[in-house]
Amino acid sequence: SHPNGGSSSSYRYGYSTSHRYGNTGCFYCVAGGANRAPNERFQFDDDCYRFSCVCACNGSWECPASQTQEICKTHTNSHGSSGSSGQGGTCRQCTAYGNNYAGNSHFQYDRDCFRFNCDCYCNGSWNCPAERTENLCTPERGHCRKCNVQGYDREPNSRFQFDKNCFRYDCDCYCNGSYNCPAERTREIPGCGSHRSRQGTEPCKNCMVNEESHEPYSDFSYTEGCLKHKCHCHCNGTYSCPAENAENICPEGKNCTDCVLKGNSYRAGAKFQYIEGCAQYDCDCFCDGSFHCPPSRTVDVCRDKPNPCTQCEYGGMKYPGNAKFVVKEKCSQVECFCDCQGKITCRGAINTCADRGDLG
Repeated sequence: SHPNGGSSSSYRYGYSTSHRYGNTGCFYCVAGGANRAPNERFQFDDDCYRFSCVCACNGSWECPASQTQEICKTHTNSHGSSGSSGQGGTCRQCTAYGNNYAGNSHFQYDRDCFRFNCDCYCNGSWNCPAERTENLCTPERGHCRKCNVQGYDREPNSRFQFDKNCFRYDCDCYCNGSYNCPAERTREIPGCGSHRSRQGTEPCKNCMVNEESHEPYSDFSYTEGCLKHKCHCHCNGTYSCPAENAENICPEGKNCTDCVLKGNSYRAGAKFQYIEGCAQYDCDCFCDGSFHCPPSRTVDVCRDKPNPCTQCEYGGMKYPGNAKFVVKEKCSQVECFCDCQGKITCRGAINTCADRGDLG
């Protein structure tokens, strides 16, 4: 990229005043990944073009299109298809999804349910025409994907049910991992209208888990250390999470990210504590590098000492003044600070549901 610059296929220009050139009052030009001296003429290569440029005293630079050379000349390969070669007849490699392929070659790669058949051109570009893409997830190939619904995997080519809010969905899981729940097969759970109990007229209660609220009769999942629990919320506000449904998300050999806080690193799956102001936090470190410090496990270590600061209130919870705290709301984890006047500022939101696949 070029600071404050622009381009077309054969023209480049830019402008930068971040690096002074001694005491001359001039500035270096930042171009082609290097600092260029004022009034210097220079060249750099980008894709199939060699640009000839000049640096001005004010840090601006320009590469006129009339002086630009194309260094990848078109030629015909032994298969009769048209490609481009680099200088000296040497083709560039294509880099696609972490792999390198020789120029003027064909390659394949698989992604989800599809096999892409691609062409690598001599100039390093590549193309995978849609008409040559194969669907791998078909019953004939015997290669199907499971459907992930509400944190649960459902077998392909099967019929399944799940409850959400006050409705029971009757669904079909297809071979390609997609699923469909026809409206005509959806039923309202008896006695659950307006969140009323199936046994009577008392209203149902939401289930509160790690400061997250879940609808009655719904399935949900939550993470604790290296375990992902799959649960069901009952009408009375209790919930069940069968042990056999728990999933270890930190298996041996999986590359987890350490949690980093205040210059300290903590391993995934570990519990750790730290003190900020008058609050001692008791936290869980997750595999994706995020962490959670429930207010219910936070201790006021200044209980016997007067705190002249005003407390902050957030989401029904109170936090001591002049201290940091962590808030988790659904898929967002954010670090906040309560100042001495009771004002809250938050920053650094982390998405903790990037790979859940929940319906929401």
